[in-house]
Amino acid sequence: MSSKVNTGQLKSLQKEYQSTLAPTADETATSTSLDNLISSRDLGIVKVNAQPIASDFTQGQGAGLIRQTAAQAQPLEQKLARLQATRASAADVLKAKLGFETTNVQTQIAEKAAKDAKKAQEKTFAEQQRQFNTNFGLQQQQENRLAGQQGSSDGILAAILKLQNGGGQPTAAGFNYGDGKFGTPISLNGRINGNMG
Repeated sequence: MSSKVNTGQLKSLQKEYQSTLAPTADETATSTSLDNLISSRDLGIVKVNAQPIASDFTQGQGAGLIRQTAAQAQPLEQKLARLQATRASAADVLKAKLGFETTNVQTQIAEKAAKDAKKAQEKTFAEQQRQFNTNFGLQQQQENRLAGQQGSSDGILAAILKLQNGGGQPTAAGFNYGDGKFGTPISLNGRINGNMG
């Protein structure tokens, strides 16, 4: 799935559904023809009634106009009903498709939100881990530095203790551990070896 939610199909269905809510051009033309036919009938009846002839005759002519208009209107009314039913059926199908696609888009949005939240959480965790590792590393370096200083102090103390306990003697050239290779041995209290005075 791509990182972007695809709403193209949803927008297309919405547009198509909106178009089914308005009458088609054929419906409009049929409806206009039917309206014109009824208007002509009504106008004809008014003209017949306005003639200076017997009322029985005008009533007969008016009834004839009504029958004729009804005969002409019936196919138009049936056509209009078919067109409206077809449009309503198409609207129902599109409404169902629109519902399914809306659910699909909502699912994609929810999945993307969950995926983005997981990535953000992983990024936050990685940053926290990096920070922890950095701080831990700095702390370890400081402890190692202190331990190194302590180790070097311990080494000096150990050498001093060794000398005091009869170990090697410090000389001008270094430590002499009794073989006399490094010059005149000096004891810790500042006396020259072999010269107690």
